[in-house]
Amino acid sequence: KHCKTNQILVDDTNRIMFCFIPKVACSSWKTALLALHEGKDFTEEQPLIHESGFLKSRGIKQFSLLHSYEKVWRLYAYNKFMIVRDPLERLVSAYRNKFEQGTESYFNQKFGRHIIQQYRANASAHALQEGDDVHFDEFIRFVVDGNAEPHWNTYQDLCCPCQIHYDVIGMVDTLQEDSS
Repeated sequence: KHCKTNQILVDDTNRIMFCFIPKVACSSWKTALLALHEGKDFTEEQPLIHESGFLKSRGIKQFSLLHSYEKVWRLYAYNKFMIVRDPLERLVSAYRNKFEQGTESYFNQKFGRHIIQQYRANASAHALQEGDDVHFDEFIRFVVDGNAEPHWNTYQDLCCPCQIHYDVIGMVDTLQEDSS
């Protein structure tokens, strides 16, 4: 299976590549990468850190947009890292954040309505229209059936650890130690 590299960020100043994984402290790590890149102390998460083009405007590159010759030498010469967490905890976190809390109308509209239509017998008209009351078992069936989205894609699909030799693969549970 071909692996995508859309999640890999490149800091040429510090010769670092970071593969960010949604629901695995990626906001904090993106902010830390930016602070390192700009030579500043990490103080607090940047509110715009997930906005399209924000990191690019500050000099952080997206690996997937580089030419193949640029990719090859960076893969060889740069320090590469990713942070992971228990995959089941990550799924629960994605569900709670995107569906249970009901604050993500984008996810309700894009996925919730489809999930309810596909996996719920006798769904109400409101549920089909709004997609704002997805049940956990429906969400899991949706994911298991192969419906992709970075918030619940596998680590292999997001970061290619079988193809890319990462220098560090940190765990959320041991983040303090791994950060050092």
